[in-house]
Amino acid sequence: KRSDVDILIKFKRAKSLLEVVGLELELKKKIRREVDLLTYGAISPYLKKRILKEEVAII
Repeated sequence: KRSDVDILIKFKRAKSLLEVVGLELELKKKIRREVDLLTYGAISPYLKKRILKEEVAII
């Protein structure tokens, strides 16, 4: 089974929840995989260190 794609994103300007969810749905359609979209501000404090350690910048 293929795992989902976890994407940590930083926006230049604030986005509404509706915009973020819309982007997540668009990405799912484009890459035909489940996508978990997360902003830096939404990272759980308990997972933050591990997430940032594994982070790979793509743009």
